[in-house]
Formats: sequence, C-alpha cells, structure tokens
Amino acid sequence: MKNSSRLEKQIRSAGRRLRATGLRIAGSWAGRAAIAEPDRTAGPGRALAADAVRIDPARAFQPDHAFVEAYSRFDEADAENFERVNDNLVLYRNIPYSKYLGVWQFHPGRIGGYLTTRKLTPKLIRTAKSLLDYMVELPNGGLALYYPPTLDVTRFLTRERLYSGIAQGQLLAGFARLAAQDPNEKRRARWRDVAARIAASLEFPLEDGGVCVDGRMILEAPNFHACPESILNGWVDALLHLHDYVVEDSALCEFYGRNVAAVAELLPTFDDPGARLSRYSNLCRYVARVHVARSGPKPKVALEYLAKAPGFLDRYNPDLWDAPEPNACPYDNGVLHRSGSTLDLSVSISGQYDLRIAVAADCRAISFDPGAVTVTASSPVPTGRRFAISPAIPYDGTNTVFLIDSSQHELIPGYPTNFAKNGHQNFYHSYHVAALYELALTVEEPELRRCFADWAE
Repeated sequence: MKNSSRLEKQIRSAGRRLRATGLRIAGSWAGRAAIAEPDRTAGPGRALAADAVRIDPARAFQPDHAFVEAYSRFDEADAENFERVNDNLVLYRNIPYSKYLGVWQFHPGRIGGYLTTRKLTPKLIRTAKSLLDYMVELPNGGLALYYPPTLDVTRFLTRERLYSGIAQGQLLAGFARLAAQDPNEKRRARWRDVAARIAASLEFPLEDGGVCVDGRMILEAPNFHACPESILNGWVDALLHLHDYVVEDSALCEFYGRNVAAVAELLPTFDDPGARLSRYSNLCRYVARVHVARSGPKPKVALEYLAKAPGFLDRYNPDLWDAPEPNACPYDNGVLHRSGSTLDLSVSISGQYDLRIAVAADCRAISFDPGAVTVTASSPVPTGRRFAISPAIPYDGTNTVFLIDSSQHELIPGYPTNFAKNGHQNFYHSYHVAALYELALTVEEPELRRCFADWAE
C-alpha cells in the first residue's frame, strides 16, 4: 500500500527514535526462532475445529457502495471548494486527494498521513471536521474510512468495499494528535471520541466485514473470500500507532498485547531463509489443478484452512462452487475452469495455515506450477513446470482428500520483499527491520524484546 517515498520517511523516523535508545538498525534478516513457532501441523485426518470460521462474504458488513464511489472524484471546476496545493496534492471540500500510481485518489492512508504531518492550523481542523462526513459507522460502533473502487491495487480489486488496518492506524494517529494538541477544549473532546471509534474499527472481526483476525491480528488488506493474509508492514505499522494511543486504555492494551504476541509467534512465517529476506506477507495465491479420474457431475469442493499457530481459528468454505466466480482480484478463492478431467481452483497458500481440499470425486492428483521469485515481480512467476501431489486420503466413495503444506511442496508461502520499487531498493525489508526494532521498544517482556531484535538483526 505504501509507495517508496512513504516508506523512506517511516524508515528514517523509526531510525531516529531507535538511535536515540542506542539500538542499531541492521541491514539483514536472520532466520532465528521466534518465541513460539507455529506447531499445529495438520495430518490429513485432523478434524476441523468446532469453532472454525466459515468463509462467507455474504456475512460481511458493507457500506453503501454509491456513497463510497461518490467521493472517489473531485470537481476541479468547482472553484469555491477546490484548491491545488502542488502537483501531487489537491484539496476538495477540505479533503486531500493525492496522486497514487499517477492517478488522483481519495486515499485513506494518505489522508491519515496528512493529519499527522501538517501543521495544526484552521485548515487542518476543517479537514478533520469534513472527514467525519465520509466515515462509515461499523456495527460495533467503530468508524472507518473506506477505499473507493478506483484504487488500482490488486488486493483491493474486490466486489466489496474495504477499509484497511494500516490506513485506520494512520487516521487514529491523526485524530489522537488533534485530541492532544487542538487548543479548543470542546473540539479536543470530540477528537477523543473519534479516535476511540477509529480504534474500535481495528477490533472489528474479519468475518463480519472488518480487519481483525481472531482478536489478535490486524489486516492491511482484508479478503472475505479466502483465508486471512497478514501483510507484515501493515500489521506492525497499525500496532505502532495503536500503541501510541492505548497507553491509558486497559482494554485496548490487552488487544495490543495479544497482537504483539501473535507477531512474535508468526515471525517464522515471514522469513525466507534462502533469500535471507523478510516476506511481504505470509500468503501467495496459486492455481491448483485437480486431476479427476473420470468425468461426472459437478463435484463439491471444500476448502479447509487449518491454523498452525495456537490462538488462531481454522477457516473453511464448505463448497467452492457456492463462492462467486473470481473477478479482478486474484486473491479470491473460487473455481476458475472445469473440463472433463480437470478442475482449476484459485486457492491461498499460507505459512499460517495448512490447506485441506476435499473433492467429491475420484481424483488422481492435484498439481501446481510452483512459481519462481524475481526482483521485478510481487507474486510467483510461472515456470512452465508442474508437480503433482497425491491424495492424502484416496477416494473412499465420497471424497478424495488432499493436504497441502507449503513447507513440503515447494510452494511459496508469501513473496519475499525483493520486488523492486523506485530506485530498485527494497524499502519493505528495510521498514520491517526498523519497525520490529521499534516494536521491541513498546514491550517490557525481555523475551519479546529479544525475539524482535534477533529477527531484525
């Protein structure tokens, strides 16, 4: 979600604070053990947990789509409400619009950054007041600023409108700043209420339309059609802003503590030992081809994502045929194509979950192109070769069951952060290093501090 200039600023900011404490920003990533490695390796017969969460996009809360789409545009001819600040920033009805990938966008993350970095002036107060007209109230009372569908970012090309954990963290920082620094006492009380409701949006569950996984993970880019994808820089960035806000809020402190513990537990899933790099996220999308022994009626296809780490819930889709056909967002799970003897599925391969696929047909194998890593791509590049996985449980008259563990099947459970940005520099990896050091400073437990520091060095 961030561009290189944004990442550079965050890295420099984190670096200044870290140097003030005597810590050193390292330039490499060592694959050292976290406090609690994911240890719930699934066998083919492991039962789906009773509290497993059904992947059901119909359950997810949605704002009025027309409302969200309406603010994606500004009217330059509306001179009374339009101000061009520079080549990359305009204000329309007091709302900052910025260029992202060369296109003017209503970008909640950038708007949050505007609130935190601009001088506290009457103009900034007008922006904050106007933003309240664009925020959506969530079922849990939280406030969220949704991304319009104009943002050309793969993970946001979904049927649903999304808000982002990282953008909400930026907005939280902006309104928390106003609550502390606005000279008007009455307005400060109002900003405190807004900040509290933005913080509540970070706790709204993924399955209900939010960005929170199992009460202990914040998502940068939620997807209601697949298992959760944790994007490391988005998660940690949101946590750092949340920490600055929750110092006197015991309930949010507990939420923050659960998240920090989860980061420590899942750090191994963000490590690429061969490349000695961090992973951008702990998930990649793949096309799986099911090879059916004989053609027949459309077979039921069930996906079960079996959580490896304690404290996280299993997730499942009882029949992929009931899922909407994947559209422009390749991260949606679904059935892509069916022929007489094959079935192509869009699935998620995650370091956090094993994937069990049950097909109601006599199947010989499931095959993948494992993909390759290049410096210019951000997802596995096709190699032209395929490998096959035999059934974990052969056809029993009802189902053929496959169990896919990326650590055993050459798949990439999250793309390493070597994809190029402006200047061909790996800003995401640098930010991971700086942010983990900074996260270490927010906790008192020596084990957690050592965990984050060891992984960053």
